[in-house]
Amino acid sequence: MMSEEELNALIEQVESQEMLHAPKHLKANVMARIRRDRQNAARKQLFLYRMKVVAAMAAALTLLILMPEDSAERSGQASAIRQANAEMEQMAMARQRDVQDRWEKYHRARENSSIKGLLRNIGGKITELTGMDSKDADNVNADDTGADREEDHAEKEK
Repeated sequence: MMSEEELNALIEQVESQEMLHAPKHLKANVMARIRRDRQNAARKQLFLYRMKVVAAMAAALTLLILMPEDSAERSGQASAIRQANAEMEQMAMARQRDVQDRWEKYHRARENSSIKGLLRNIGGKITELTGMDSKDADNVNADDTGADREEDHAEKEK
């Protein structure tokens, strides 16, 4: 502890003389050092993770190389693997068919939503309601002569 006299002397010295200041780039240097240390720690952690993965891969490959082929066949694993592969292939084919069906459905919906599709739908509905094909409708229109129209008009006036 400081005595009263020493404390008063220190206060007078600080008031009479300018205080010492930290170097201008101290904060930037400290922050850069902290950032560098964090990056180095992250790199070290990533390196360790990579080494663990490499070691696991090496162990797996070593087991595959050293394991006799007959042991997999005897244990029934090969047939289970073949069955699993076949099931996966069937699932993939079903998924592909589903995607193809959805794609075709999407194109049909787009086609039907266009003006041509709308007109085609209206034409189809008219055909369904009247029971006539478009060829039948053309024949009816061709048979309709001006004389027939006049007769129809005269009947309406009566």
